Amino acid sequence: MKTLAELKRDLRVGKKLTLTYHHLGKCNILNKKREIIKIQTNAIVLKTENKSGKSWLDLPPSSLLEYNDNIIKIYGCGERDLTSEEKKILGNMPSKRQENAKIVERDLLTDGSTSFWMDKKYLNDNNANWYWGWDKGKRFNHNTQKMYDKKIKGRLELQYSIDN
Repeated sequence: MKTLAELKRDLRVGKKLTLTYHHLGKCNILNKKREIIKIQTNAIVLKTENKSGKSWLDLPPSSLLEYNDNIIKIYGCGERDLTSEEKKILGNMPSKRQENAKIVERDLLTDGSTSFWMDKKYLNDNNANWYWGWDKGKRFNHNTQKMYDKKIKGRLELQYSIDN
């Protein structure tokens, strides 16, 4: 398996990529050759037949990419259980503490901002901004109570072949 750095070195303007797999199934660009017109550190620009004439292929972190021979596989981020430290942080949020129950009750009847800002400060102080959105490659999934982590491969999203 080659690295992301090797992929960037191997790709050249003028080479063609063919999308051979898309996680949504059939799409109108599957198995069509598309020419590389620009390469950046974070993306590849491909020539298309649409109105703008180009599309962007964002390059993921190296943990979510496999590159062998002439095949590029891009994975989505995986989901994992919370670590004991993450559970401890979430269990000790100010809005969940007994001494703040009256504040939370009052917030339910008003705009809810007091307990929100208490939680916001607490999570920021504990380097847990992943609770609100992506931070350092992690994001908390409020529905499943699990953590999205860009260091863990999820399902295969895209697969390209490199044509010379």
